[in-house]
Amino acid sequence: KKCPQCRTAYGIVPGKGLMVQQIVSSALWPCNYGCGFRGTGVQIKAHCEGCTRRPVACPDCEELVAPSTIFAHYKSKDHELCSIKRDPHSKMWCLRSNLWTIGDHLKYSYSSIACHLADIDDFVVVGVWFSEDELSAMVAAYHVSTARRCKLTCGKPGRHVSFEVTTRPVCQFKAGTFTEQDSKHGVAFPVNLANTLVDGNDVFCSIDLLDFML
Repeated sequence: KKCPQCRTAYGIVPGKGLMVQQIVSSALWPCNYGCGFRGTGVQIKAHCEGCTRRPVACPDCEELVAPSTIFAHYKSKDHELCSIKRDPHSKMWCLRSNLWTIGDHLKYSYSSIACHLADIDDFVVVGVWFSEDELSAMVAAYHVSTARRCKLTCGKPGRHVSFEVTTRPVCQFKAGTFTEQDSKHGVAFPVNLANTLVDGNDVFCSIDLLDFML
């Protein structure tokens, strides 16, 4: 006996129904996080990875919060937060900070700094993640509202290195050590490179955030 749809002979174990597959693949499904988006199974999977309501681990305390409320969460918990405004001449948001200290890779899985872009009320997390073998590090940046270019210059004039990454949705932020699979989120480099950039025990970084049209 053959299937009336695909004309394949029935086996002992029932096969997948072609008609059912077509119905399911064309059906519209609501977003799991209640943002109102509806799409096919493929569309929903892609959307949920970057949904602004998808809970994300707070970079400071790892409590699960919605990306759209992460700034309010930082203020309510008194987490360290840098508030910066765009420079009217360079059109960039600029910050200088000791992003990590030599030896951090032996004690922590990552070190990050949260930036509130005060003039447009956006939120960006910039950080460095360390590998489990303590030999590699990765620079990455995450945004809440709008993707931007993030340029980090580590070290001092005459002895520095620069990294440029594109910020990713903060819902993709992951606490803990990074693996080779995570390297697509940023730029990886040897930890011992930091030893050539120290000022005392700290590696100071200039963080420049730019809109893509600049």
